[in-house]
Amino acid sequence: MKQIMQAYAKHREVSAQESVARVCSLPLKKCTRTVIFIQTDEDGLKMSLPLSRLKDMAPDEENVWMSGLPEKYDNRPATLEINAMFSTAGKLKE
Repeated sequence: MKQIMQAYAKHREVSAQESVARVCSLPLKKCTRTVIFIQTDEDGLKMSLPLSRLKDMAPDEENVWMSGLPEKYDNRPATLEINAMFSTAGKLKE
C-alpha cells in the first residue's frame, strides 16, 4: 500500500475524490444512456442457443437460434403496436 501511495504521490496529482474512488473500487464515471444495436440487414447474423441448451434438445429440433430484436419486434404486445422499432427497442431488450 505504501508503494502505491508513493507512486501516486510522485508521478501525478490525484484528487481526494479520485483516490477514495480507486481505493473503494467505485466507478469514476457513470453513463445514464445505453446503446442498442438495431440490425437492419435482412440476412443478419443470428446467434445459436448456448451449448448446454442445445445438448438437452432433440436432434431434429429446428429452433436452435436465439431470438433477436427483429423477432421480438414482430411478436411485440398490442400496447406497443403503434411504435416504431427504434422506440420499442429499449422496452423489448431483456
